[in-house]
Amino acid sequence: MFNAQRRLLFFALLPTLAVAAMPYGSTAQGQAQGQAQPQGRGRGAQAPPAPRKLMLVDRTGAQTLLGEVPGNTNGPRVSPDGTRLAYGSGGLWVGPLMNLQAIKRIGDGQFPYWSADGTRLFFSPAAEILAWRRVDAEDIGEQLHTPVRAPESRSSDGKLLSFVVSVDNKFSAWTMNLETRERTQIPDSGPEALGTNISPDGRWIAYQSTATGRYEIYVQPLGRAGPAVHVTTQESFRPLWSRDMREMFFDTVVDGVRTLWVVPITTQPTFAAAGEPRALPIKGFVQGGVGRRMYDLLPDGRFVMMFP
Repeated sequence: MFNAQRRLLFFALLPTLAVAAMPYGSTAQGQAQGQAQPQGRGRGAQAPPAPRKLMLVDRTGAQTLLGEVPGNTNGPRVSPDGTRLAYGSGGLWVGPLMNLQAIKRIGDGQFPYWSADGTRLFFSPAAEILAWRRVDAEDIGEQLHTPVRAPESRSSDGKLLSFVVSVDNKFSAWTMNLETRERTQIPDSGPEALGTNISPDGRWIAYQSTATGRYEIYVQPLGRAGPAVHVTTQESFRPLWSRDMREMFFDTVVDGVRTLWVVPITTQPTFAAAGEPRALPIKGFVQGGVGRRMYDLLPDGRFVMMFP
């Protein structure tokens, strides 16, 4: 939807703000997640980060190398049909998942997330701005809201977007109706909440919250009343629904190594964990502390992950 007033405001703001939004979390977490670091030729300048290996990974841990991506690549996301990849790396990059050499820079910004029909990207063009733009056209984008740290997920029907806000370095989780632009904070989500993920059927939202004093996973109804369900009782981050909604993935650190976990779930007649979480043989992938998820799930059930 074109909105001339929002777009003019967007243009006016861009010159005064940093082009790339800061990754969520502290500076150290941002660096671990692939934040672009200042570079230069003078004494003491930091060397460019080493490239990362982009892999397809199945549930057994078997890896297929797709190629290398820049060391400051942040939050790769696969298109709804599983054929294209978008990521932030000193700008927005988009191209075929299976041919990384053909990926091209389409403009400024960070934190891309695909629209439901795959024609647009939600993204952060500058610090604390949420916008969207067409993928296959020259388009600087349209501002949707500010302040917003980054888009995190959207409903399968394309009507609802979830995003994270950071005020005084505290995170809160929100949704936006893309038809009305109405924004709603996720209720009763604890002192801090982020890592939101809307279920494929649009009825639930998962997130990580510090309600117990550390980050753990919760799920609550979306758009209707109902209590939040405590899914994990261990430190855990970045919930991700399986396509069939029978499982939920998350990551945590085990013996100093970042590891992917899975928990069986049910959503009928209501949401509940249907068993104990267990670790998958997928570990050692690139992922920072509490912030943005650095891996994604393909329609066929494999993961796209980065490794050192």
